[in-house]
Amino acid sequence: MSSEATFLSKAFTMPVGKRKLSIPDLSVNPGEIVAVAGRNGAGKTVLLRHMMDWQDDQLMKKEGAWCKGDLRMAWLNTRREPYADLWVEDVVALGIIGQFDREKFESVIQEMSLVEIRQQSMNTISDGEWMRMMMARVMMQDAHIIIMDEPTAHLDFYYKRIWAQWIQQGASENRVVICASHDENWIKTADQIWWLNDSELSLYSGSEFSFDSLKKSNNQ
Repeated sequence: MSSEATFLSKAFTMPVGKRKLSIPDLSVNPGEIVAVAGRNGAGKTVLLRHMMDWQDDQLMKKEGAWCKGDLRMAWLNTRREPYADLWVEDVVALGIIGQFDREKFESVIQEMSLVEIRQQSMNTISDGEWMRMMMARVMMQDAHIIIMDEPTAHLDFYYKRIWAQWIQQGASENRVVICASHDENWIKTADQIWWLNDSELSLYSGSEFSFDSLKKSNNQ
């Protein structure tokens, strides 16, 4: 799929616990990767969920994908979402929009090492297996805009590398990728860094961002 979708969000203020967080105008061009960073509790998850909710008046939700015409957004997070007692391969298949591509489906099942548990209940798998299952579902969605919250939290080194390669491939296909992460090495490779502190979100380009000096200035 060739994607030319740009992510846009106007400035707003959102509650994070008892705090108010100021968010400036946000814009992400096709092919750009954004890292959302900051200390634990800064509001990264709240921000990502707000961005998905903000799209609700424009996009129709369908099993984890947001659609408007040909435009698709995908959401992935670490929280185990409530579902019926489905097989693992059934959850992956929920990401399919349009015609079923059996070859791609089997390739994704294989790549994420889900073959042995594909017909196992999703309620009996480990956190790492759950995350691989949800990543496989996102891979099947073929989305233009991908928003992820700490997707590597339960992954080992091997699957973190697969994830990073998949993200880079998505950028090369002009997809927009917005991802909250604590991985310093990955954050440094992003085109944009959205840094959250106690009251605001600061925007940096990847070339001007200094993680060490920023942590020091924010007492991280």
